[in-house]
Amino acid sequence: MRIDVQTGRSAGVLMRTAQRREPGRMSPKGEAMVGVTKRELKGCRFDEAEIDAVLSISDVVVAHAAAFDRLFLEPLIQALTHKRWACSMTDIGWRQPEGLANASIDLLLTHHGGGASGHTLEDDCRALCFVLDQPLPKSLVPDSES
Repeated sequence: MRIDVQTGRSAGVLMRTAQRREPGRMSPKGEAMVGVTKRELKGCRFDEAEIDAVLSISDVVVAHAAAFDRLFLEPLIQALTHKRWACSMTDIGWRQPEGLANASIDLLLTHHGGGASGHTLEDDCRALCFVLDQPLPKSLVPDSES
């Protein structure tokens, strides 16, 4: 997504990719967390050329729970170790001062008038793009605009 630095809003999606990879091991808790089973991932491999193409035009990698994603993705995708990361869950003050109960994707979608996420990896990515395309939360608007 290209961001207009003046408004903080999306100026359009440049390129997108949805990648899956068969894990070496995956606990039932991990399956529940990501909403996909190890069996569904059997035989899946990252398309490294496509990932490199997306990363080559990206200044920042944004993830909802970036610390979690970064922990397991950087060892698998070397180019990620050279990118800046931002966390859409913790780097924006959704709870305080925005006043939301939590920063779950579903709550953020509801707050911004979007429908519930289907909770597939692809749905959550689309949902995050939708949320990040909404007007800046009041906590991020400079004082002169409040």
